Amino acid sequence: MVEITARKKLEARALAVLTPAGEGFRTKPVKALDLSFEGIADDSHAGWTRAADARTPWYKRGTDIRNVRQISLVSVEDLAAISEALDVPTIAAAWIGANVVVQGVENFSYLPAGTLLFFGEACVLRIEEQNAPCRQAGRAVQDRYPDVEGLETGFAKAAKGLRGVVASVDRPGLARAGEAISVHVPAQWIY
Repeated sequence: MVEITARKKLEARALAVLTPAGEGFRTKPVKALDLSFEGIADDSHAGWTRAADARTPWYKRGTDIRNVRQISLVSVEDLAAISEALDVPTIAAAWIGANVVVQGVENFSYLPAGTLLFFGEACVLRIEEQNAPCRQAGRAVQDRYPDVEGLETGFAKAAKGLRGVVASVDRPGLARAGEAISVHVPAQWIY
């Protein structure tokens, strides 16, 4: 027997939107992101396709595959939980390469694939998958707290299930800081 849940509609807010801050994967806050079907212009994650990597072990590394990682989203609630687990005062979304900071959705990192995020009337993002924590993000946190040992490797453990989600652009447009987000969670089933 398969159990199916009903569709849900939730409300959230984009506390911040962030764009690449130059070299590396860190980001910086901006007033709005102008999103195309390829993502954020000049972002290392932009494009229709990307090279297969450690996250896609079923493909040979470097194989050209569909890009499901155009946009990285995190929640303030999940970042606070990671900070608490690591016993550090804060973790900023910009340090770990996030593009959108969301507030107001319980268990944000567990929103299922296919969830749509409507930024006003302009832009829609489609959640593709949960974002697994990586050492690069852990290194960024360690850089901010050089006197705290083990953050680079400890980040992955503390952030498991809390690192947010990655999305693709379903409808291009502007995603603005401070904007309300209508979150449409699809019907789900357990296989």
